[in-house]
Amino acid sequence: TLFYGARRETELFYLDFFERLGVHLVLSTEDGSRGERGRIVAPLDRMLAARHAGAQTMVYACGPEGMLEATAKVAMKHAVPCEVSVERIMGCGMGGSSIHLARKFGCRVTGVTLSPVQRWWAAASSWLQGARSRTKFLAQDALHCLSRPSRSPLNSSQVGHCLSVASTMLRIH
Repeated sequence: TLFYGARRETELFYLDFFERLGVHLVLSTEDGSRGERGRIVAPLDRMLAARHAGAQTMVYACGPEGMLEATAKVAMKHAVPCEVSVERIMGCGMGGSSIHLARKFGCRVTGVTLSPVQRWWAAASSWLQGARSRTKFLAQDALHCLSRPSRSPLNSSQVGHCLSVASTMLRIH
């Protein structure tokens, strides 16, 4: 089961991909535009409370620090092991930040990800969300960007992103 929350429906990426894989999705958006209205921790809490005794359950979470803290507290309340990914500067690796910037501000954005598959997903998502003409995605090692600054698609304010594995690097043109 994937508990997937966002502020609004347009920030829920790759739902059809997960559905084709047969993943059971539990969705929530803060504005109620898709799934339950509110934060994703509420349905997680209910599911953990309703699980049958002895069910082997493990919670893995990534996202904003407040959500990670709430998730860990809910898991502890139900005596369920939980691992959270506490990384302050990490993109999704699939174009979410680039697409958001291009759509919100109308700028051109270059995103960098490690995987050619993620690059394809980012380009497809950008096309589906009407931002393809303003986005470009590269599949390369972000550290390569640092080692060749004159050829880097990044500016100096994005160096921190380069140091995060699988992060999306951005350059606003």
